[in-house]
Amino acid sequence: MFNKYLVLLFYALVIALPTPVFAEQKPDVDAGASSYMVYCAACHGAAGKGDGPMVQSLKTAPTDLTTLARTNGGTFPSDKVRAVIDGRNSIQSHGSSEMPIWGDMLTFESTGGGVALDQEPQETEYLVKDRINQLTAYLETLQQK
Repeated sequence: MFNKYLVLLFYALVIALPTPVFAEQKPDVDAGASSYMVYCAACHGAAGKGDGPMVQSLKTAPTDLTTLARTNGGTFPSDKVRAVIDGRNSIQSHGSSEMPIWGDMLTFESTGGGVALDQEPQETEYLVKDRINQLTAYLETLQQK
């Protein structure tokens, strides 16, 4: 009889425990491709080779994003790429962290900025991180073999 109550208690606890609101999932590469075309292709080009239509207007040539793995010893530098996108690793042509070239869509301010200002800060942070992960996953697909 004791075991029956213990089993019931276990199931009650499992049901009552909060589940993560945002489970870790594989990034949507297609969504990353869409974000890339909106936020990156003007400078980096549709194929990521650094030959976008804005190249003539830039002081510094955009990076050829198809060579990131090759220039990193054959391994795609996901963490470095995320740090550039989210502004932790600043690139002058991307704009300052106060006014990045892609606006609030790929940044998160603890004051509530980001994807959707009407959402809770932790939801907004999740959405921004998800968008950055999608974009990073897409960039990984562009790597030269």
